[in-house]
Amino acid sequence: MSQRTLRPEQMIAIRHLALPKEQRPTLKEIAKKCGVSERTINRWKQDEWFCEQWKKEVLKQTTEKLPDLLHKMPEIAIEQGNASMARTFLQAHGLLGPQIEEGASVIQLPRDAQAIKKRMEEYRRQRRKARQKGP
Repeated sequence: MSQRTLRPEQMIAIRHLALPKEQRPTLKEIAKKCGVSERTINRWKQDEWFCEQWKKEVLKQTTEKLPDLLHKMPEIAIEQGNASMARTFLQAHGLLGPQIEEGASVIQLPRDAQAIKKRMEEYRRQRRKARQKGP
């Protein structure tokens, strides 16, 4: 089976569709830039393969922001008491172990609870020092 490739007008559409909403042109404007109708773009958006290529472009466009996100996660987790953010951060760093099901909920077991506590406390100390120094 031959591999599908994006046509130039589809590549243009995907580049625009992958932009954040506030930066994205309207569907009508995108269609005009591609030289196709809005209906054609809507049809493409129903195609699973086209959507996969679109998702890849979104990832490509946002990858450079990933380090900023990872640096903000502990701050959000600690300052806002956001357990979900803490869990996501720990998972991203491979610090959560296997899951154990308990009734209807799932418990994440830390690989090394002491190491995690130590890292979190060190982070808190650094944040306190930074606040004391001021801007």
